[in-house]
Amino acid sequence: MPSVRADTPPGSGVTRTRLLVAVMLLAGALAYANGMTGAFVWDDRSVVVENTRAHGLSHLPELLGFGDARFGFRMMRDLSYALDYTVGGLNPLVYHLSNLLYHLLTVFLVWALARRLGFGGAAAFWAGLLFAVHPAHTDAVTYISGRRDVLSTAFYLGSVLAFARYRDGNRPGWLAGAAALGALGAMAKEMAATLPLAWFLYDAWRLAEGGRITAGARAALARHWRLYGLGALAAAAFLAYEIFGQGLTLHEGPIGDRWGVHAMTMTVILAHALKMLLFPVKLLIDYQHYFVPVAGPGEARFLVAAAVLAVAVAAAWRFLARRRAAAFAAHWVWITYLPVMQIIPHPERFAEHYLYLPSVGAALLAGAGIAGLAARPGAAGRAAVALGAAAMVVLGARTVERNRDFAGEIPVFEAEYKLNPRAARVWNNLALAYAEAGERERGIDLLQDVLPKSRDPMLVINLTALLGEEGRWREALPWLMDAYGRDPADPRVLEKLGEAFYRMGQMQDARRAWEELLAVRPGSVAAFMGLANVARSEGNPREAADYYRAVTVRTPDAVGAWNGLGMALQAQGDRAGARDAFRRVLELDPEDGDAWNNLGVLAMLDGDRHTAETHFERAAAVERPIPMAVLNLARLKLERGDCAGARRVLEDGARQGLALRPTALTQLDALARAACPAPGGP
Repeated sequence: MPSVRADTPPGSGVTRTRLLVAVMLLAGALAYANGMTGAFVWDDRSVVVENTRAHGLSHLPELLGFGDARFGFRMMRDLSYALDYTVGGLNPLVYHLSNLLYHLLTVFLVWALARRLGFGGAAAFWAGLLFAVHPAHTDAVTYISGRRDVLSTAFYLGSVLAFARYRDGNRPGWLAGAAALGALGAMAKEMAATLPLAWFLYDAWRLAEGGRITAGARAALARHWRLYGLGALAAAAFLAYEIFGQGLTLHEGPIGDRWGVHAMTMTVILAHALKMLLFPVKLLIDYQHYFVPVAGPGEARFLVAAAVLAVAVAAAWRFLARRRAAAFAAHWVWITYLPVMQIIPHPERFAEHYLYLPSVGAALLAGAGIAGLAARPGAAGRAAVALGAAAMVVLGARTVERNRDFAGEIPVFEAEYKLNPRAARVWNNLALAYAEAGERERGIDLLQDVLPKSRDPMLVINLTALLGEEGRWREALPWLMDAYGRDPADPRVLEKLGEAFYRMGQMQDARRAWEELLAVRPGSVAAFMGLANVARSEGNPREAADYYRAVTVRTPDAVGAWNGLGMALQAQGDRAGARDAFRRVLELDPEDGDAWNNLGVLAMLDGDRHTAETHFERAAAVERPIPMAVLNLARLKLERGDCAGARRVLEDGARQGLALRPTALTQLDALARAACPAPGGP
């Protein structure tokens, strides 16, 4: 606590502390306030919008991992999303507010850790304030998907503080609480696996009073090696489960496919991480292709990065050796960054949210430095306070500016496109964002502009999808053939190639593409479905039925395959089998208009006009009515002389914008003139 002079009124020190904490939290809230109205962007779709496990507490068993091979994988993150969903559904404002509240809790815990380490009130305030407004944290706070880092860090800090309370009185309850908080942190994000090292670091700080922290480390290891050994085993078991059980990073190789290149490139990345903590000017949501593998030890950027890191390590060793609190903070940075140092290669080389937990140490160092300068007498101290305040204002302003990028997918990806023009993933997502906003042509133009620079198959696939939505398959074909020529075994390209040929009516080419897909990926559902559709189009219902069955065996809830199987069986004269297939569709989706229409056709073939009409009515009443069902229903009404009913059915279809076949309408018109001679039919 801050020192209180003898003439200070009772309670004024407490009041000042509370005021500083309030200012610190208010600054954090103001820095992120304009990010609260942002939309769901990028990964938010998969981790929130499409993640049905997180859609309310009714999914609690799934959230806890029951019946799910991903047991333990970021369960706490998903549980927090489920709580948000319970409060506000899929309103992004609720999720943003939760992110901010968790961040402010973490800010308070940073302040509490600083006080625990013996930092004065001013140093703890500056540390918490810097952590509260730092722009690099937008990737964790403003970005809804960044919650994993915020939650994990809050649990991590809570665990260290609980461990400190355990050391105060050797009460096992606090140790159990520290372990539980650590486990929860690991189930929010895997970076919490370093927690046993953080406990050890705290013990080293505690036992280093009056000496070097290295001496404290030796004393801690001698006294508590059993505890650290158990913690290390638990962390190793957790990491082994994540890597082998969950399959994370299992097949990723070193950067540039060589460990020497990997080490040199990681030196550049680590220097960049240090720069982000000090000068967070250029901020990116996606660093794909940003760090090109280092060509050799003589490359300038490697030499500069190595020099920067060497100076940082030397300075830490020289100036922090006998300052145990500062040494704790410096060691915190590298210990907590350890999981993403690419010792085990991971496809994501760097992300700003990686810095959220390590930046606690950087904030502690900066807070101590500013407070130390501000404590100088006279003008020097006042200047230090003014400069510190100005730095916080500048950093907060950068955070406010960065928040605007997260207003939606177009702003965030346009910002990335300008700063990281090599990132194919950014081009791809920006094009899809344009298309979703109704600017499909703009998205198509962007992909066609960047494809000559990248030739990334992902870009080809999505360009094909956008062109295909407009029926422009022939424009997509050259890009697909180019991608096929570069990698004839890419299953994504083969699948789209088959679809393109099928849509253009080139059945033999489509068959060949899907057969090649089966050779590359045996059991491919997409290949079986494509071959089934080709066989049906070629008038081979028996072959089509075999392929459709193959799909239903592998994917029992594939509605399209069951509908296709029913039509193939119907074409073979197996009405009972077809009826069973269509009923299976309706078990899966009671509002499937195709199945109702197909059952109506079967009823007509059986001579049951009443049942057929009932089925056609159901097909015409679904959310997306089936045009053929409307025509069939109108035909039945005309056959029994219900001219007004037939007219009503056709008018409803036209009002809904259904594309009714001209030839069928001509036939209906002839039937209407015969059934309803005056005044000219419906």
